[in-house]
Amino acid sequence: GEAGLAVLRAVAGTLAPVATSKHPLGWDRIDVVGHLEKLAADEGYMHFFSKQLDPPSNRPTMCDLADAAVQHLAAVKLKATAWEEAREAKEVKAAGTEEDEFEDSMDVAAADKLERFMNDREIATGAVGDAWKQADAMVSDDGNNGLLAEKMTEWFYTETLDEDQNGLSAETEAHRMETTILLRREWGGRVGRLLAFCIDGGTLGRKLTLRDIVEQITLENSTRTPAEKATLERLLEFCVHFRAPDQAFATGKAPCYWNLGDDIHTAAKQAAVASANSNLNDMVLAKLIKLQYVRFVMSRASTASYACLLVALLRRPANTATLTLQTAREIAALACSPETLLTLANSGTVAALVRAIHVPDAEEMVLYYLGTTLARLAQASPLCRTQLSASGLPRVVVSQLLRANLRLRTVYLSLLHLCYAPPVAEARLVETA
Repeated sequence: GEAGLAVLRAVAGTLAPVATSKHPLGWDRIDVVGHLEKLAADEGYMHFFSKQLDPPSNRPTMCDLADAAVQHLAAVKLKATAWEEAREAKEVKAAGTEEDEFEDSMDVAAADKLERFMNDREIATGAVGDAWKQADAMVSDDGNNGLLAEKMTEWFYTETLDEDQNGLSAETEAHRMETTILLRREWGGRVGRLLAFCIDGGTLGRKLTLRDIVEQITLENSTRTPAEKATLERLLEFCVHFRAPDQAFATGKAPCYWNLGDDIHTAAKQAAVASANSNLNDMVLAKLIKLQYVRFVMSRASTASYACLLVALLRRPANTATLTLQTAREIAALACSPETLLTLANSGTVAALVRAIHVPDAEEMVLYYLGTTLARLAQASPLCRTQLSASGLPRVVVSQLLRANLRLRTVYLSLLHLCYAPPVAEARLVETA
């Protein structure tokens, strides 16, 4: 009766998320106990919760956990103005006059747990390692998984008395196991997006952004140790959280240590990246492409691998407009250099660019970047010019001429001229364009 409901209200009060000044509670359904609003008055829920999830009192919200990870990163002094201080601290430590600034604060059990994410790379100690430990805790503990907790609650209340007495059927058990695995994977992507939001100014404003993290990894005068750089790279990879269709998140292997770029030269991996069923955090990836971070990690393999990755991303139908624009801009940047232009000179790239131009309602800047890339390819290679003529580009371009602005119309006309003009007209064509 009333006594039982009073107990439930008390339990719900200890589990309710605590508002912070930086994060709204409903952000992307990331709070883990929103379903309690519907269920706090039901007696059966208390038994279910204690048996299935065993929550501690005052469970921290996902926003609190993300804030803790960001605070660990901020403690490393990632801003460029602190590099000299860090270098001086290392010199003092070498002289034996000061304790280690990055003293290991991780226990052995936590380090073993994180090893499954780091593959063959050393895990950093100190504040960077603690930040990674915090990110891992946000996804590895099912008790933090709001999507899974909500689904388990739904299952509990839809079970019949017969099922409680006789057990679930094998078919129902298999379905629930499959659903549990899918929700774990989806939750990881949401946590990665939340963590990226918090790191990129969401918690500390300009004091800590994705640019600061990238600079500490890529710049030569960075004072971070190799283990710290590797851990920060894993953190950024986790924020992007690419998953191939029907696959769990897995970290990348050597040489790139970037799961989007693993085996990207193979048709199977390109198809996985381009699939409408692949999963990744578009806005995070677009920002890292803009910061040249993706090009940095892919350069460990080859520029050709980077070009393959960009073309595969361009073919992905589920992209946001921002990611498509950033990808097209980066492809155009590769076409500006004679050395990197050759990495795009193949029939697969030409066909992918033509299909992207043919996409309905494509942004004009995307069309401009792709059009200039095709024009440079046609000017540099007679074979590409032949491929353009055979790809159906003229039909695509002619249908868009009247709707295009002057700059885009000029690019389209030069493409048509390149498809049909004799070689002797090339010099005049370049001057006209």
